[in-house]
Amino acid sequence: MVTRSSVSMTNRLTSAQIIALGNYLRPDFDPSTLTVSQLLGVLGYHNIIYPTPYSKLKLIQCFEEEIKHKANTLRKERLEKANSIASDDGITDGLTGKPLGKVRYVEGLMHDI
Repeated sequence: MVTRSSVSMTNRLTSAQIIALGNYLRPDFDPSTLTVSQLLGVLGYHNIIYPTPYSKLKLIQCFEEEIKHKANTLRKERLEKANSIASDDGITDGLTGKPLGKVRYVEGLMHDI
């Protein structure tokens, strides 16, 4: 259910905050509560091409067709990404070029590899 306070709160958030919260992926989410800027941000985040020139109605229609229909898949991807373990594999020191996080133990002492 959309209330006046929920619409007001949504309008104050940036596109990045809307995306971070992920509420727009809920089945009962009403895209008309988003501003044009927020709709553009969400569509852009998901690499969805929207019509130009655009209007709020066209963006809402695009949201309904592209985001709503893929919401289950997008939610699953979001959970997988959130639950993945960060790694420093492949990250190197900018000055030395040595891999970061690679440590070996030699006779009780730690040494960078």
